[in-house]
Amino acid sequence: MGLNRIYNDYASNCVDIKQKISKYARFSSYGSILMTERLFEIFFMRFEALIEETFIAYAMGNLSIKGTDPGRKILLTDRMEIIGLVSGQKDYPDWTRWDYIIDIANLFFGISPYNELKNHLSNLNDLKTIRNALAHISGSSQDKFASLVRRKLTYYPPAFTVKDFLYYRVGDIKSQIYFQEYVDSSLAAAKVICE
Repeated sequence: MGLNRIYNDYASNCVDIKQKISKYARFSSYGSILMTERLFEIFFMRFEALIEETFIAYAMGNLSIKGTDPGRKILLTDRMEIIGLVSGQKDYPDWTRWDYIIDIANLFFGISPYNELKNHLSNLNDLKTIRNALAHISGSSQDKFASLVRRKLTYYPPAFTVKDFLYYRVGDIKSQIYFQEYVDSSLAAAKVICE
């Protein structure tokens, strides 16, 4: 799959997700909480898939949307071989280990398109923290989520949910919510990776 299609599919998904964010914000029921949490999980998985698909496309010799060649250092044409090299000793690659993806990309490519992730690490780490808070009930994942909320809001409100945080208004003029900010940040990173 070409980089243009990968990016356009992701951008289209982001538009769809932002429309659903607006729709779900109006509801206050338990169902709305579940819909928002599921929407976030879908958003996160699609970003993770974008990282995987672009990495494999570049590793197989595809050029960026603008025609830039990342300068492959390792010439591979087999998807499973690429995944095996990225996985290392693990059963499967974790495309959300952002620092690792940046480092491994620098081994694969002369001009790594993944260095742009460094400019988005704070938001990307937030995404993973939120996903882990939704996916795991461990004390550690919940503590990390509470720490994220405290870092962003300076306090942790009682009975504060992931949905409450995702719909919390950002900045001085409070024109955007965190969920929208994270979608926009991921789309900006995706654009630079693909272009």
